[in-house]
Amino acid sequence: MAGPAPDPGLAAARVAQGPGSMLKQAREAAGMSRAALAARTRLDVKVIEALEDEAYERLAAAAFIKGYIRSFAKELRIDPIPILNQFENQTHQDDPALADFSTRSPIQITSSSALIRGISVALVVTILILVALWWHHYYQQRAQSAEGLKELTTEEPMAPPPEPGTPLAYNYTIVEHSEPAADTVNSWRHQTDGSAAPAEGQVIEDKPSEPATTAPAEPTAKTAEGAAPAPTAATSGEVELSATSDSWVEIADVAGRRLYFGLIKPGQKVGVSGKAPYEVLIGNSAVVSLAFRGAAYDLKSQSINGVARFSLGDLR
Repeated sequence: MAGPAPDPGLAAARVAQGPGSMLKQAREAAGMSRAALAARTRLDVKVIEALEDEAYERLAAAAFIKGYIRSFAKELRIDPIPILNQFENQTHQDDPALADFSTRSPIQITSSSALIRGISVALVVTILILVALWWHHYYQQRAQSAEGLKELTTEEPMAPPPEPGTPLAYNYTIVEHSEPAADTVNSWRHQTDGSAAPAEGQVIEDKPSEPATTAPAEPTAKTAEGAAPAPTAATSGEVELSATSDSWVEIADVAGRRLYFGLIKPGQKVGVSGKAPYEVLIGNSAVVSLAFRGAAYDLKSQSINGVARFSLGDLR
């Protein structure tokens, strides 16, 4: 609700009064209660009471009190200047001085500042620590990988494949079966049918006779140093091998029983069958072709320095 228009004569008469009395008289002249004025200015009633009673100790700083006076004067439609002047004369409280930037330059933070230097040193130290931790972790991983590879390659050292014609480091026996001599045959016939051996030039009619029961002569045996063994093996099976050059091969079944142990010559085919998985050792693996259960098997992935050692097949 708008109040009456301000009276210049009334304002001049109130100059001798305090600012609180001046506001109170203006409020009463406008027919407005303290509660109504507080509601219109959105302030607490206690602020109006303290201002009219001039109890400034219950209010905030002088700058806030001047703001209250301006708000009340605006709602009461009076001039706030006389009241503000009376408040300043009564309290001697001036507005706080602003910072003097004209005579004193503001503080600038530069690269030579202690704060900037401290932050820079902290960042450098943090980066160095992170790099050191990364390098330590990376070096440990490389060391573990190298150690694992060394254990893998030295766990079961394998000798390189023998060169063609190189003597092997073990002895073996070659058994030769010779044809029995003529006098031995005659003695067998004499023992079986009771007849005597024919004289020289005599022709004896050949007639069927019972097989001889006497064992043939003992085969002669001789030991050769360094000659290659002549293993006998089938040419087909679950595991089939062939070679274009000399290669040393050893194949064992799951029970550790050797199925083949020896050299494979160029053009030779070897086939074995047993109970999987098979333990396979192949020297000079680059010249060997292997098929398992009819399918070609890649030996390159299993070869290290020309030697392949691996398990073949699953437990059945």
